[in-house]
Amino acid sequence: ELLLLSAQYDDSETIIRTIVPHETLVPFYNVFGGVHARRGEWLEALTNWNYVVKYAPADHMGYMYLAPLLLQLDDVAGYKNLRTQMLRQFGNTSDPRIAERMVTASLLLPPAADEMAVIARMADVATTGETNSDGWGFNLFAKGFAEYRHGHFAPAAEWLEQIPPLDAGWNCRTEAYLVLAMAQFQLHQSEASHDSLAEAMHGLTQKLSKAGHLDEQWNAWIVDHLLMREAEALMPVSAETESGTGAGASCFCGMNRSWPPHKF
Repeated sequence: ELLLLSAQYDDSETIIRTIVPHETLVPFYNVFGGVHARRGEWLEALTNWNYVVKYAPADHMGYMYLAPLLLQLDDVAGYKNLRTQMLRQFGNTSDPRIAERMVTASLLLPPAADEMAVIARMADVATTGETNSDGWGFNLFAKGFAEYRHGHFAPAAEWLEQIPPLDAGWNCRTEAYLVLAMAQFQLHQSEASHDSLAEAMHGLTQKLSKAGHLDEQWNAWIVDHLLMREAEALMPVSAETESGTGAGASCFCGMNRSWPPHKF
């Protein structure tokens, strides 16, 4: 613990690895998982976040980090198994913050119809949060993302359009713009879709760090890339105009750009 307090993470992890994994070590696995992910050490991060979910299955935070990490490593089967576990564990939650986070984590790949029914109910719970809270934009995003995955493109756009004026942080705004661009594209609103994608690319080129130099929101870094890859696959001409030949292309350093992921 003293090593952690002095930020000697590697030495601390070396010691912890000599101990049989146990639920009392979950706080350590949390720290180590975050450190490795910020460094872009994805496999080492995976080991620790798997321990978090295994030994603290009622803590939603582990799932929030593990879900995008599995897709960063192209483990689609692992992600789908985790989604099943998430929906079983949190599908009946009445907590708007938990609902918001689990909805987003469950929608990184399109769900099956029966899963979508559970996710839609969770998305409704997310909208019962405090509208004046700092995290309200994330709740709106969860609802808009759920509507998009449900094929309800007009309602999705209505929810997502509420996010940019809020002080929700650039990651939330960027993700909102990416899903909004796809919804508008599905609605044949070409100009609006192009404008939303341009706003997303502006955020990515101005703010997005490179793998290995990430901050505490490293999971959002993965989600940003997943959504950008999906947008590129859906509307390749617009996406190439915004990112393929310009500065935006550098945003994807360290990220596989294929969509869907190889094993999907």
